[in-house]
Amino acid sequence: IVDLVPFEHIADKCDVSIAVDVTGTRTRKDHEVPRVWEAVAGAIEIMQEATLAEKMKRQRPDVFVRPDICDVELLDFSKAARVLGQSEPAIKKMKKDLEKILG
Repeated sequence: IVDLVPFEHIADKCDVSIAVDVTGTRTRKDHEVPRVWEAVAGAIEIMQEATLAEKMKRQRPDVFVRPDICDVELLDFSKAARVLGQSEPAIKKMKKDLEKILG
């Protein structure tokens, strides 16, 4: 829960490290009061984002990928095709980044 993208554990064991953050975002309606689970999940997401930001100040992976995943809830495995579709731009960028690194 705390270490969302634990790339530092492999950094010294590989030639190129790739970290992927699939947290995503949710669209909120104006004045919508979150349900209890949504409030807890939101607090966890804030903690994870702060932890990742601090970690990225100290050490960065060679390639960092953050697909723009929107409106897919945690553990909603029925939306896998939607996630893959939303990930296409990030996949293309990752390929370009890898091409630059690997020559």
